[in-house]
Amino acid sequence: TSSGHLFVNAWDDADVRKLLSVIADLPKLELVHINNRFAGAVSDEAKAELEAVLAARGGKLDVWV
Repeated sequence: TSSGHLFVNAWDDADVRKLLSVIADLPKLELVHINNRFAGAVSDEAKAELEAVLAARGGKLDVWV
């Protein structure tokens, strides 16, 4: 994440919560891209939590389904 981007595949709420638990240790992380086209599912609630944290640092979340 030295570039500030994180690309992941097949994530679910548990993965998002793990990221949220350590995101303070990743101050350069601004963009998270979750590819769930073929597997994985993130709830609207988990997306909203991560979006809020990223927006506060000028970033954004992209989820592909």
